[in-house]
Amino acid sequence: MYKNFITFTLYIYRKTTKIWMKNKLFLLSIFIFLGQLLSFASCPGDTARFSSNGPKCKSDSVTFTDASVIEVGSGILSWSWNFGDPGSGINNISSQQNPKHLFSAGNQTFFVKLVVVYMFGCVDSVTNGVGIQSLVIANAGSNITSCKNNLTVNLVGSITNAGGGSWTGSGGFSNSSSLTPIYTPTSAAKASGTDTVILTSFSPAFCPNVSDTVVITFNNGPVVNVGPNISVCKDTSGVPLSATITGATGGIWHTISTGTAGTFTNTFNPSTIYFPSTTDTAAGSVIIYRESTGNGICSASSDSVTITFTPTPVVLIKTSDSSCSRSPIILDVTTTTGSGFWHSSGSGTFTPNNTSLGGFYIPSAADDLAGMITLKFTSTNNGGCHSTFDTLDVSIKPSPKAGFSSVSKCALVPMQFTDTSVSSSIVDHWKWDFDDTSPFTTSQNPSHIYATGGPYNVSLIVTAANGCKDTAIQVVNVYRIPIAIFTELGMCLNTGASFTNTSTVTGATIATSHWNFGDNVTSVLPNPTHFFATSGSYPVTLITSTSQGCYDTLTQTVPVSAGPTAAFTASDATANIDQSVTFTDQSTTVISRVWNFGDGSSGSSQQNPSHTYTVAGVYNVCLIVTDGNTCKDTVCETEIVSTHPAGPSGFSPNADGQNDVFKVFGGPFKTFNLRVYNAWGELIFESFKQSDGWDGKRNGVDQPIGVYVYTVVGTTEDDNEYKLSGDITLLR
Repeated sequence: MYKNFITFTLYIYRKTTKIWMKNKLFLLSIFIFLGQLLSFASCPGDTARFSSNGPKCKSDSVTFTDASVIEVGSGILSWSWNFGDPGSGINNISSQQNPKHLFSAGNQTFFVKLVVVYMFGCVDSVTNGVGIQSLVIANAGSNITSCKNNLTVNLVGSITNAGGGSWTGSGGFSNSSSLTPIYTPTSAAKASGTDTVILTSFSPAFCPNVSDTVVITFNNGPVVNVGPNISVCKDTSGVPLSATITGATGGIWHTISTGTAGTFTNTFNPSTIYFPSTTDTAAGSVIIYRESTGNGICSASSDSVTITFTPTPVVLIKTSDSSCSRSPIILDVTTTTGSGFWHSSGSGTFTPNNTSLGGFYIPSAADDLAGMITLKFTSTNNGGCHSTFDTLDVSIKPSPKAGFSSVSKCALVPMQFTDTSVSSSIVDHWKWDFDDTSPFTTSQNPSHIYATGGPYNVSLIVTAANGCKDTAIQVVNVYRIPIAIFTELGMCLNTGASFTNTSTVTGATIATSHWNFGDNVTSVLPNPTHFFATSGSYPVTLITSTSQGCYDTLTQTVPVSAGPTAAFTASDATANIDQSVTFTDQSTTVISRVWNFGDGSSGSSQQNPSHTYTVAGVYNVCLIVTDGNTCKDTVCETEIVSTHPAGPSGFSPNADGQNDVFKVFGGPFKTFNLRVYNAWGELIFESFKQSDGWDGKRNGVDQPIGVYVYTVVGTTEDDNEYKLSGDITLLR
C-alpha cells in the first residue's frame, strides 16, 4: 500500500511541477496534504544526524555539520538548531544547515539539539553534547622590589584552566615548573637594576598557552667600607679602626679566632680600637669584620680588614766589597720587610732605581778616583716598627782601557789587529772575538782571515793583573770579493761574439774588467765584442776587480761556429713582368732559410722558390740562411723586371700637382729616346732619360692646347728594342 501511495504521490508531484512555478502557495498546500496522507501511512525514524569539530576553546567558534539521512523520494524542508546556550541570547538558535556558534561560557558541556523537517510532514531530532574549555589565565604575581645583595627572590604565580606553568628568566630557578620557585638573579641583571621573569602555561586541552611577566627591581644594598688592610708591629697594643656604612641604620664589629680573640673599645661605634690577643700576634694576622644592621628588605653586608703583625725588620747587604772602576756594582740585599731604599756616600747613580733590592750602582768618575764608597740600605714598609739599615764599604780598583786598531782588507786576505789598550796595572790576558765562526784568540796582536766580506763587530776583552776587565768593540769593514759572471751572445765566426760583464759585488762597485779570449787577444772593455779568426772552442777568462782592489776570476769554454754561407742563382736576372723566375739556393750547412723578393710580397721559406713580378722595376732579392748553431748569413742579388713602353693619352700641365708631366711608362731601359712633334711636324721636345718627361713647353714657352705626336725607342735590360708612337692631348 505504501509503495502504491508513493507512486501516486510522485505522479501528483510531476503533474504539479508547472503549477509550482506559477503558484507556490498552491503547491505547498498540496505537499502539506500529501504529508498528512503520509503521516497516516509511515515516516522513517531516527534519521536526524549532525557532527561538530568540538570540543573547542571558548575563544573559538564550533562548526556543526548536518549529516541527516534522506530517504529516496524525500527531502529536508528545514533545520532548527538550539545550541543549549542561553547566555548567547538570540544567537542561541539557527536555521542554517551547517551553522557556526561561539559559546558564551567555558568549562562545561552544552547540549545542542537539531530538529529536521522532511517533505510530507515527517519530523526528527537529535541532541549531542559539545565541550567548551575556558580561556587559560597566567598570573606571575605583582612586581617585586629586592636588593642587589640579596641572593634570591621568592616568586608566587598561578595558572588557571591549564595543566601547570613554567618559569623562564636570565637567572636560575629552584624548580622552574613550580608556581612558587626560588629565583637566583644573575650579576648582570642586578647591575642593570631590573630583571624580567616570565610565567608560561602548559598542557591546556584546547586553548593556547599564555604568559605573564613580573619585573624585579633591585635597589642598592647596604655598603660597608672598613678601609685598606693594616700592617703593624707585633708590639703594638691597640689598632684604631674606622668604617662607613650606607643603606643600613647601624653595624657591629667582630672577629673570628681559633683561640682567645682580641677586644674592642665599642663593637657598635663606627670608630673603635682593637686590642689584639696573643693568639692574633702569634698567628701573624687577624681579620676584623664590620657587618651592617637595620638592613630593611636587604641582606646584611660586611667588609673586612686584615691586620698583619710584622716582626722587627732585619736588613743584610750581600754585595761584594770590591769592584772595578767604570764597572757597575751588582747590588744584593735581603730585608724581612721586602722593601727599602739605597744610599751611597759617593755621587754615582742607582739603576733601575734606589728602591730595587737588586739592580746596579754606577760609580761616578769621582767615585773611581776616590777608590772607595759606602753603600747603605734602609728598610721601609716596617709595619709600624722602626726602620733598620745595613752598610757596606766597597773598594774600587782601577780598570784597564781596552782598545785596538786594524787595517781593512779584502776577504781571504790576512787582516792585522793591534792591541792599543792602556792600564795602570799590567794587562796579562786578551780575548778576541772576530764575530764569525772562528774560535776566540788570546794573542795580543793577532792576524785573522775572513771568509766573506762585510761589517763585523770585533770585540777585545783585556784583563789586568788586579782582575779588572774592559771591553772594546769596533765595527771592522772587510771588503767583499766580487763574483765574476759574464754571458756571451752570437758565437758565430762571421758576426762576432758579444760578451757582457754581469759581475756583482755588495757594498762596492766593479772598477775594472780584464778579458782573455783564449786566442792571445785581450780586452779591458766592460762589454767587448770579439771576432775569432777560426771556429772552435776557446777558454775565455774574465778577471773583474772592485774599487777596493778585490777581484775574482771566471773561465768559461766558448764554442765559436763557422756559420753557413749564403748563395743563390736566378733562372733569369733580367725578366719581364708576369714571368716566373726560379731562385736556386746554393748555400751550405743550412737548416732554414728566408727569401725576400724585394717587392713587398710575403717572401718564402722554400729552398728553391719561384716568383712572378707584376710590376716592372729593379728588385733587391735577399736570402737569409741559418745553420744548426743559429748562426746566420745573408746574400742579396739584383733582379731586373722589364716591360714594353706605354704612354698616356693626355696630360694637363697646370701646376695642380696631378698629371702635370707627360712620361713614358715601362722599362727599365738601358737606352731611351722620347720625341714630341706638333701639328706641323716640328720637333718641340726630346729626352734620353725615362725620368725626364715633357712639361708642355717649348724652350720655356707654354704650348697651345691640342694633339701632339710622340715617338719612343727603348732597349730593355734583356737587350730587346721597343718602338712606340702615338698621340698625346695637351689640356690646361
